[in-house]
Amino acid sequence: MNEFLVLVVFLAAWIVLNRWILPWMGVPTCMGGACATKPRFPEQGENK
Repeated sequence: MNEFLVLVVFLAAWIVLNRWILPWMGVPTCMGGACATKPRFPEQGENK
């Protein structure tokens, strides 16, 4: 039971860290929305 509690606390801390704390400090994370960026290369047919 104690090992399960440690696992749950670690997982919760990881989620809180990646969702709120790191983005607040300026570190981009996927949970903070940094993975929803534009593609690196434009799609075919776009003129720039």
